[in-house]
Amino acid sequence: MSSHVLAPDGMLEAHCDDCDWTYERSLEAGDDLSIEDNQEIAERVVRNHEYTCKATGDGWGETATVAFDGVGGDS
Repeated sequence: MSSHVLAPDGMLEAHCDDCDWTYERSLEAGDDLSIEDNQEIAERVVRNHEYTCKATGDGWGETATVAFDGVGGDS
């Protein structure tokens, strides 16, 4: 996960190599949340998927391979 925050027009993207799941979240999602809050939400969604991906088995805790990147904006 990224420890820095991108500019508000940035987009956080994630892709699971195990099941082809994708996720995108704008850092300025129009929901009155801060950039940091939107980044934290995206990181939590990705972590949740890593541990619940059906492609890695039925049990909790099997870790999927999820690429997580910030794109757009300036850091």
